[in-house]
This record gives sequence, C-alpha cells and structure tokens, in this order.
Amino acid sequence: MSGKTGGGALNERVTLSRPVAQENDYGGSVDGFETVTTVAAKFTPMRGGETLIAARLTGRSVVVARIRASTLTRQARPDWRLTDARAATVYNIRDVILSDDRAYLDLLCESGVAS
Repeated sequence: MSGKTGGGALNERVTLSRPVAQENDYGGSVDGFETVTTVAAKFTPMRGGETLIAARLTGRSVVVARIRASTLTRQARPDWRLTDARAATVYNIRDVILSDDRAYLDLLCESGVAS
C-alpha cells in the first residue's frame, strides 16, 4: 500500500498473537496463541480479482491491516494471527510487508479460514 498514513487514520485496535505450544492438564501439548501486543491499525478491504470475489462468496474476508512498525510488530509472521479488538474477528496473517518509509507494516489478512 502506498501513500502516507497519519496517526488519525489508524482508528482500529488489533491484537497480534503468536503460536505457542501449551501443556494441558494431562501433560500433553496443545497448540494455542499468546498475545504479543495490542496496537492501532487501519483496515483496507481488498477488492478486485476473481479469487477475491470467490473468497467473499464462501464467507472469507481479505483485508490489509496497516500498523506502525516497532520492535514487537516487526516480529509478525504468516503463522501469527491478528484479532480486531472491537469486532472480535480473528484474521490469519498471510503476508507481512514493510512500507517504503519503514514506518508501517501492511499485513495481508484473511478471516473465515483455518490457520
């Protein structure tokens, strides 16, 4: 995504979570997620292409979430997930792109699918 983003444009709150293996009550391992940070974000819905239209028809939503780059947010990887703090929608992160000015991260995210 190109263009400048001012602080006022980041009007959503999102939580970044990374996968962890947790021990259950029986000594086994259970996959889960642990919260890394909560930050401000801007959601931009993806439009166009046949693939995106097909995704919408099957209940999937594809968005780009723009967040400020920091030591914590730069750790984000495609196996992480992002949660909209207001709507409680969980998105799987598909790609992480550092902006040209290195001030923001654009996270290509998809909801309505398995991790």
